[in-house]
Amino acid sequence: MPLVVNSSVESTAVDEGVICLVDALREVKGFSEVLDEHLSWLDAVVPHLLTFDLVELLDSNLGVAGDLDNVVRPALRAIEEVLEKLSDVNDADEWKDYFLTMLHTSFFENFEPFGENVSRMRKQFGPLLEREYQVYFRATRSEIKTAIKGKGRIE
Repeated sequence: MPLVVNSSVESTAVDEGVICLVDALREVKGFSEVLDEHLSWLDAVVPHLLTFDLVELLDSNLGVAGDLDNVVRPALRAIEEVLEKLSDVNDADEWKDYFLTMLHTSFFENFEPFGENVSRMRKQFGPLLEREYQVYFRATRSEIKTAIKGKGRIE
């Protein structure tokens, strides 16, 4: 049965991109079960929620008893491959914009920012994923400083 994508954006490019990412992630140990459960609840791929589910799978495999070789590395490699494909795409492309937003708001944001698992995960990042993490981290830090400054705590 073909995957149905239910995203906040009505776009064939976004739907095709999400399906491409899901297909790449199917080789990750445990992801098929995550996808099946996701589909049993929602009847369609909801990209931001599925990304959160992926974070939970990775987070549970980053600890000492985790499975870096069969879960974490292949998942991060699949994301890195999408980033490589997107590096050749015009910046105005809907899928690129959607994917990068999803990566920042549903992937990076759902890891504990200063927890052990983030540092373990970042050691597995390829160069493009690390670059996007730096973009996310700088933006987040800037937002925090602005919020604190607004309360008169930072000059």
